[in-house]
Amino acid sequence: YRCPLVLSPRGMLSPNALKYSSIQKKLFWAAFRIQGLEKNLILHATSKGEVEDARRFGLLCPIALIPNGIDVPRHPKVPQVRTTKTVLFLGRLHPVKVLDNLILAWAKAAKDQSDWVLQIVGPSERSYDKKLRKLCRNPSGPRVQFVSELLGDEKIKAIQRAEMLVLPSHSENFGMVIAESLAQGTPVIASHGTPWKSVEDEGCGWWCGNSVDELVAALSDAMSYSIDERARMGVRGHQWMKDEFDWQVIASKMNEL
Repeated sequence: YRCPLVLSPRGMLSPNALKYSSIQKKLFWAAFRIQGLEKNLILHATSKGEVEDARRFGLLCPIALIPNGIDVPRHPKVPQVRTTKTVLFLGRLHPVKVLDNLILAWAKAAKDQSDWVLQIVGPSERSYDKKLRKLCRNPSGPRVQFVSELLGDEKIKAIQRAEMLVLPSHSENFGMVIAESLAQGTPVIASHGTPWKSVEDEGCGWWCGNSVDELVAALSDAMSYSIDERARMGVRGHQWMKDEFDWQVIASKMNEL
């Protein structure tokens, strides 16, 4: 019908995603181009990495860089003094998330931190949880809790209760849980596989590699912060989300597009 099309690839053009069905994807885009349909296409990317992936793949169409929107509460959470402090992972349990490295790093970083616990929340894929639980049965994997998937209000409550959220990953086109955590006022540790380098620039988190040593360094530094320091990081993250990721801001940009 020759209608203009706005397409959101949602990570399907990342190098990691292209390991799967790569030939089919390339054939699809070749047919798309041959039929002259690309001239009616605008790509909606949610991060600079997604823009780079599209260009690397060979797409020449215009690209609009507009991040995902987020529901931002009026005020960030007020940190509570707790006898047990939590580092939270929230997402699907999949090898791309590098959770085995996180558990090994946690064993080192939290060795002398008896009042901290690592909570891993989410559904497992490819029986990845079996490997992770086996690591935790080893004495070198202390204080790790596994919780089934949390949705809606229960997920928000888990984010609010946590002292910080951690997201190791080889590849994330956006990493929605990072935005959700910052909106609530919870500082984050985001890995280089996510497009969240700016958490350090904004003073609301850490951005590190996925190796065990790099995760140990980030976790150790994060746990050394006082409750007041984490509160100030939370306020900065909340304000950042309000200024740039609130739905009013994002809807205006999409409407303009």
